[in-house]
Amino acid sequence: MFKSLVERLRNDKPKGPSPNEIKREEERREFNNLLSIAKKILASDSPNKIYEYIYTLGKAKQHQLIVNCFRKHMISKEEVWNEENLFFLRKKRSLLFRRFDVSGNNLLNLTSVREDIRIAEKRLNPKDTLIFPLTWNGKRMLDNLLKIGKRVDHPWSFDKLNHNILYIKPINIGVVENGNHSMAVNIINNESSDVRVDEILDLSIIYEDIYTDGIHFRKKETDTIIDEVDNLEMAAIFEIGRLIQENGLYYGT
Repeated sequence: MFKSLVERLRNDKPKGPSPNEIKREEERREFNNLLSIAKKILASDSPNKIYEYIYTLGKAKQHQLIVNCFRKHMISKEEVWNEENLFFLRKKRSLLFRRFDVSGNNLLNLTSVREDIRIAEKRLNPKDTLIFPLTWNGKRMLDNLLKIGKRVDHPWSFDKLNHNILYIKPINIGVVENGNHSMAVNIINNESSDVRVDEILDLSIIYEDIYTDGIHFRKKETDTIIDEVDNLEMAAIFEIGRLIQENGLYYGT
């Protein structure tokens, strides 16, 4: 009887948070720390320093994309298909940054670089701007690494027929849509700052619809979960873009 009572008391003892709950809470704290620093930068006398902060936060993800290509040799294109893969786990393939009008024929937030002269004249320098190559083929990556660069007397150069770059504002990052493996070599070597933009994706309309708490991406209107965060730093960059927009700050201003 005494044993039964002890067992009952043990079972009635309040249970603490699970390891997963502890991990999630720590991630949420770290996410909030990153945003807190961003707010301090934007409130300082040098708000443009926010772009250096974004560069620092996203550098590991940039390197991870290239290293994974070497490690896995071949990556499913679905894993690195477009810009959403930088932020989401993409459990729901329908979740896209590119938004269409009600007719479904016209994109609302993707424009040709010709429509923004400031960005049309812009050149992305891998030394101070995040350019994400969505590399997927290890053999191509190795071939380009061996054949391109000043050390092999074949300096990297921008090829307008091969390289296609999407510029995402207001977070000031580029995503390679074509010529991924050769662009990755330029990122590795930091050889050329002559990386030109072809298209502009504006996240403003996305910020009206979704947000992230560092754990999930959620619908603003209903607070329902859309997808899981894939990378804490990239989730922070996403929300820092919202802060940049609220402060009326854009790269180059």
